[in-house]
Amino acid sequence: MAAGYLTQKLNARTRANIRVFHSEGAPELPRQFLDFLDAADQRREELQIIEIDDAILEFGRFTKCLYDREGQRVAASAIVRAEGASPRVWNAVERLESLDVSATISTPILFQSAIVNHWGHFLLETLSRTWATRERPDLAAGGALFPMNACRNLAEAAGANMGQVLALNGFEQFHIDPPPLRVRLAKCWVPTPSFVVGPGGRADVRHLEAPRRVSERLISVRRKDSRPIYLSRSRVPEGGVRRDVANESELEARLESSGVRVIHMQELTLAEQVEIVNAHSVFIGPWGSALHNTMFCLPDHAITTFVLIESFAPSDILLVNAILGNAAHYLEVMSPPIGGGKGRRLNIDIDATIDYLRDYGVI
Repeated sequence: MAAGYLTQKLNARTRANIRVFHSEGAPELPRQFLDFLDAADQRREELQIIEIDDAILEFGRFTKCLYDREGQRVAASAIVRAEGASPRVWNAVERLESLDVSATISTPILFQSAIVNHWGHFLLETLSRTWATRERPDLAAGGALFPMNACRNLAEAAGANMGQVLALNGFEQFHIDPPPLRVRLAKCWVPTPSFVVGPGGRADVRHLEAPRRVSERLISVRRKDSRPIYLSRSRVPEGGVRRDVANESELEARLESSGVRVIHMQELTLAEQVEIVNAHSVFIGPWGSALHNTMFCLPDHAITTFVLIESFAPSDILLVNAILGNAAHYLEVMSPPIGGGKGRRLNIDIDATIDYLRDYGVI
């Protein structure tokens, strides 16, 4: 094991099966992991489908949810980022300034979450109400509404994958063209979210139904590849990630020389991403959106992840880990460059990472 580091296996009440590899300078880190997992377990709520009459939807940047007939935000319909004791509602004002509507939809509608134009948040938040179509397919007979006039970036690479994920789950984009400013929904059903992101978040295993449905429909032949995968950030377009890694190319070279396959998820089609997740069993990479793709893993395929982190518990990855129940190793090997650096560029302790992977038989 690398000098100056400790490793600890954690036993949590969730389905999570994890080890934390941390520097001697961060002795409290395993306790942070356990506290988060235990709290997330206590925050779990039974999912519900709420029926609402005369709801109002306004097409606007800061109204990505429903409002009741009095113009008050319907709490269950909003996307919440749980930041400790004060949850933050994403892009949804508390109350509408006007109740005037320019159109009414009389057909009952199944309300869904807004299309978030970020791959990781799309998988965690946009898909968080799709579980209802598996339990109550009848509710989608009149159509499903994602509260966005249209995702203007669906033509982009990630956006095209988003559209395909929705289509493979039976959703067609709901268009009102030209979009009126405000619409009244005579009747709608609002499923509560199966995934709430953030340090105070929670997740339900039913969240996996949508990504697994995609895998079932895209994979025709199951193949196996014994090579470990490294999920790289090195080709993410500049400005597209806040936590790029200064010495990632050096780590990749070391890993490739040991038989690890380096993958750039953002350059692949959805079918290619799904195939990789279900063909390989070991995934290494910095915490972030690429690791959310592990949710495409089918139930009969066991995986192990090695997540490179900074000195804090990565809540969203831990929640994915908890609902998947996969073995996961969290390696506290990322830190800002010595002497400062550009933006949030990070350095990886490459020797410690390689030592750990070698000790566990990955390379």
